[in-house]
This record gives sequence, structure tokens and C-alpha cells, in this order.
Amino acid sequence: VEPLKLTCTGACIVPPAESTQTLEFKSLARKAQDKTVKITNPTDKDWYLSPSLQGDDWKIPHEFKVPAKGAADLTVTYYPLTMSNKPKPAEAPPGTAGAAPAAPAEPTDGAHRGQLFIALPDGSAQLYKLRGEAGPPECSGQVQVPDGSAAKKPVTVILKVKNWLAETQQFDVTVNLTEKPTPATFIVAANVTEIAPNGTKEFPLRFISYTDGLSKGTITFTNPITGEYCFFELTAKTSMPEVLETISVESPVRQTARY
Repeated sequence: VEPLKLTCTGACIVPPAESTQTLEFKSLARKAQDKTVKITNPTDKDWYLSPSLQGDDWKIPHEFKVPAKGAADLTVTYYPLTMSNKPKPAEAPPGTAGAAPAAPAEPTDGAHRGQLFIALPDGSAQLYKLRGEAGPPECSGQVQVPDGSAAKKPVTVILKVKNWLAETQQFDVTVNLTEKPTPATFIVAANVTEIAPNGTKEFPLRFISYTDGLSKGTITFTNPITGEYCFFELTAKTSMPEVLETISVESPVRQTARY
């Protein structure tokens, strides 16, 4: 009997809309937010699942266990390294002079997007669309100039600035004094700094005020290419200047004395 030869062909199709769920996230740049996906195992054997994830702004375990006749929660962490992008300017409509060929329609709201696919041993699967919005970052730290620092005496403060990317970043440094007792209050710092990939750098700055009082300000580190930034808030309370010298002058009544 000659062997029977079969030719098999197949093609992937878009899954039905009703089989796809959407997970919405809303956080700040470089601040994590967790959500869970519940997986139920109706079989008599434990499941060890390795979900598939698309999207650089999310993290999941490489493997997790669902006990037999039980359920487990898969944690999906949204950790955006960047703020949500603004919508791109509209391009020329297809068919007009110089217009590019029409491309499949994609969301243009600027949100981060990803996809989570979980294949189950019983032959079924779960598909999740991931959507995240990331606002401006939180303050990276409160900087306090030591209380009682005397006016007219400079004080050096060290900021620990982190590079959140796996590549070297160069930052423009801007200083903004939002509150100060006198115009003669200054923060002196370098205009530019560079930090190694995933590194932390100590960044010195000098504060000086020529009168006593309360000063407040922000120090911002901005990547000029991406527009991403981090910032620190500074508070300083200076006291009266130190006494340089005590001068004693004595004189008889109705006599002039000089020093």
C-alpha cells in the first residue's frame, strides 16, 4: 500500500473581538502600577504557564503556577520609563501629491500599548490588550540645606541623580528659585551633566544667600532629545550672618574715640 500524502495549509486570523480583553493602566513616569489577571485551572494537574508579552512598558513573571482545580493571579506591572507621547501631526491624505501609501489605522491618543497572550494547556488561550497612560514624574527627592546655615556662607549640597535607561543620558540642568528672601540668593551648579547607563551620579550644587530667611527652589535634569526629566525640590532656611569680630570702643563723656 502506497503512503497517503497530505498537504496542509493554514493561516492566522484576527481573534474575535469578544475574546479579547483590555487592561487599562494610569500612572506616572517611572512609577509602577500592578494589576492582576485571574487564571482558573479546572483540570487535575498543575499548570506551569509562560505568558507571552509585547510592550516595553510592562513586566510579568517568566513562569507561574496554577494549581489543579484551583486558580492563580498573574501580576502585570506597568512601569513606564517615559511619559505618554503626544499625538503625531496628521499626514497628507492618501492619494494626494507626495502622500505615502495608506497604512493600517492605529490609535493616535499617545498612550503606551502592549499585548499579553496566555496559552493554556487545555487548548484555550487568553488575550489581553494593554493600554497605559503615564503622566509627569514625581519629585526625585527633597533636598534640605542644613538648618541654621549662616547667611553669606556658601553651603554645598549633593544630589543623587539616577539614569533610568540602559544607555548613557546627557541632561541639561536648570535651577529655579521660587521663593527667596532677597535677590542676592543663588544656587550655583553645572549646566550639563552625563550619567552612565542605569547609573547614579552625585551632583554637587552650592547654595548661598546674603540675608537670613527661607528659600525654596527646584533643580531639573532634562534630556534635550527625549524631553524626559527628573527634578528635586530644595528648601533652605538661613540664619543671621556669623559675627566676624567684636569691636570695643571706649571714650570719656563728650569725647570722640576712633577705632
